[in-house]
Amino acid sequence: MEHFTFGITRVDAKYLVRAESALGEAGPNVIDSAVIADAAVNGQHLISGRTNHSRVQDIGRKLFDALCQGDIAKLYQQTAAVAQRNGSAMPIVFKFKQSPELQEPVWEFLHDGEKFLALDPATPIVRYVEQTRPIQDLGVKPPLRMLLTTGAPRGYETLDLAQEERNVREALAGLDDRIQLVVERNISLETLRHTLTRALHTERPFHIWHHCGHGARRQHNKFFVLILQDRDGSAQPIEVDRLSTLLRAFPDLRVATLNVCHGGSVYGLAPALAALNLPAVVGFRGSVLDETALQFAKAFYPGLLRTSAAAAMSQARVALALQQRYALDWALPLLFLRTTNPFLLLQPKDKPSVGKKHGSNIQFEIDQLSAKNITNIGALHVGAPHTDEPSAETTKFKLGSVESENVTQIGQVNISDEEAAKQFDLLRQIARSISGFDSDR
Repeated sequence: MEHFTFGITRVDAKYLVRAESALGEAGPNVIDSAVIADAAVNGQHLISGRTNHSRVQDIGRKLFDALCQGDIAKLYQQTAAVAQRNGSAMPIVFKFKQSPELQEPVWEFLHDGEKFLALDPATPIVRYVEQTRPIQDLGVKPPLRMLLTTGAPRGYETLDLAQEERNVREALAGLDDRIQLVVERNISLETLRHTLTRALHTERPFHIWHHCGHGARRQHNKFFVLILQDRDGSAQPIEVDRLSTLLRAFPDLRVATLNVCHGGSVYGLAPALAALNLPAVVGFRGSVLDETALQFAKAFYPGLLRTSAAAAMSQARVALALQQRYALDWALPLLFLRTTNPFLLLQPKDKPSVGKKHGSNIQFEIDQLSAKNITNIGALHVGAPHTDEPSAETTKFKLGSVESENVTQIGQVNISDEEAAKQFDLLRQIARSISGFDSDR
């Protein structure tokens, strides 16, 4: 997967952009500040009105042209060509270094003259948040477990939380329990802590947290609070620091979706949580219609079972764009990542597939294999079911280092050392997954 990263920072009164991909770096170039301001102010206004498709396209094209100039444009074209040749996606990653106000422009409107990049699965748009600590292995054992929480305390606008719950349940229907759902209504901070702790202690931790409720910006929009619901039904404002302190104790959480007002804004909860703890956080620019929430969930969550968070977000945007031709709801969700791992929630049983091609060369390499006694090496069949006829395919198996008391024959494998046997069994499984051949030979 060929990521293409735009790193944007503010220097005095100017904004500078640098670009980076596997092919190299380019820039810095100066960006027209007026273009950024237009994408922030008018972009948000257009989303709120959910109209004027041509005006949105104009903003997106100006953004693209402002970013892709000179050597950056050349690097972009080269990286895109490599990705297309390899048949892989090229996620567009935005990094805003020490310039949080750059979260406000609707970068999701980016338009290359032919299409909105965010609506093309080949070019999903994500916002990368600098890491404060390394991201560990993100793979989880199936099934995925989701915690859905809701809260609408007294004194705040009434929300149809029952409909939100129905939307999530409908989105997960038909997944054969590959995503298991637990619901906690009228959530308080203490109830959230108790629910997460109980799941962890019973070895059934949650991997996804979906919350629907209220949020608010305080002190001239300088920080964000999540409005939970206390036991007596009153409001319980929770600052980002307190929530992050809680979530830090639950490292199994991978994804959070926060359907709250202003949750994805510059000082919103989503970028703050992504910066502190969670690998992937989804926030929304504003209020979300019930139908929009349903279509998003139906595309995003099943997508997490088979692909990356970035690709799942792209699929969700496409689903929203197709729902109403001129609606701009596809630009409402924002994805914040602390990792560029392309398989954020890849399940062990869902191995990446490789096409069956006759006449192709396949090579497996093992750096080191230790065993007490190896009597045979080989008998791995790739391609069509095994026959005694010679194969036109060339299959190479390379052992970088073999340590054994005795190697007597090339043929089928019998390894007495348990760990070495596991290594070779994994190799056989990979070969079978490629060939579709299940029988032992």
